[in-house]
Amino acid sequence: MHKFFSTVWTLRLAWPNAISTGYDIDGMRSDMDELRNDTDAQRIEVDGVRNDLADSTQGIREDMRMNVDTLRRDVDGVRGDIEVVRGDVDAVQIDMSGVKDDIDTIHGDVAGLQGDIGNAQNDVDGLRLDFIEVRRDIDDLMVRYGPGDIKEEIKETTRGKFDEVWTDINRVRADMNTLQQQLGDDQARGLEDWDYESPLDKVRARLDDVETKNRSLWGQVGDMKQRLDSQEEEMNLLRAREDSTAGRIQELQGMVDEILKIKEKSTAELETLTAARIEAENELRIVIDMRKQAALAAQAISASSDVVHSSLKRKRADESDDLDHEILDNMESSSSSTISPDVDGLMVPTPKRARRIARARRVGTVVAQTAVAVTIGAAAAWTALAFS
Repeated sequence: MHKFFSTVWTLRLAWPNAISTGYDIDGMRSDMDELRNDTDAQRIEVDGVRNDLADSTQGIREDMRMNVDTLRRDVDGVRGDIEVVRGDVDAVQIDMSGVKDDIDTIHGDVAGLQGDIGNAQNDVDGLRLDFIEVRRDIDDLMVRYGPGDIKEEIKETTRGKFDEVWTDINRVRADMNTLQQQLGDDQARGLEDWDYESPLDKVRARLDDVETKNRSLWGQVGDMKQRLDSQEEEMNLLRAREDSTAGRIQELQGMVDEILKIKEKSTAELETLTAARIEAENELRIVIDMRKQAALAAQAISASSDVVHSSLKRKRADESDDLDHEILDNMESSSSSTISPDVDGLMVPTPKRARRIARARRVGTVVAQTAVAVTIGAAAAWTALAFS
């Protein structure tokens, strides 16, 4: 019984805390619902950011792949053009080396012809000197012998000389004409048959085309670089936004963990209160059983007292007046035996009667305490059931 009252007292003390804990649990549940809603919203936002980032990254990758493929094709085309140009340059170099050899040969031939022309010029100069000497000899003969006498002699003497000189002059002229014709043929063959400017012009034109394509490619590379820089800035913004969202999610997760700890603590306290409630219910059942037993005992005592009173009435009806006087005497003696004077002369109940009165008072006190305990236990039980 003492344990029961201590449990009831503990429940009475824990009653405000239980009510406050219930309110706190309701508040924490609402806070957890709000946090879950915020977390779901943040997750949806993060998923949207991730999807946008994935779509943007995929688009950038596709554009880069297409641009890289285009650049590769352009580079391959440029490489092909460069290879063709290199082949043309190699062919031109081979042709130029052959032309150079021919030019060197022509230069050697021209040098030889110039030497022959110089020799022929020397021969002509020598013939001119010989002719001048012949004329001097003729003039001397004319002065010495006269024109008429030496005319035939001069003819005979100088005919052979003139024939020889003219033969030499004609030979030299023929040689010079031959050399000039050969030099002209060599120059025509070296300069007309070999087109020096045409391959070089083709090479220059192809190099100009390659340079133009390179400039176009560099322009495309610059545009791609600008696009990549812009996309990189957008990706950095998205990463910063994702980091901020992740930080907020971590903060919310920390709050959720703290609330879960509080919930665990409240659950433990609630389990303790539930155990106390169960114990109080068990003790309440014991008290109820005791009250039932006391009620049954009281009914039995009441029935027995009714039987005694009925038998006494029958005896009083059957007995004589003497017996009535005897009963009255006995009642007076019993009443006188239950009351005795104290030291001051006052009439007080005897110890036996005082014990009966104290016992009745104790029974009344126990009944009142039992009723109070039952009321408190019922209230505690309903409270625990409400929060369970």
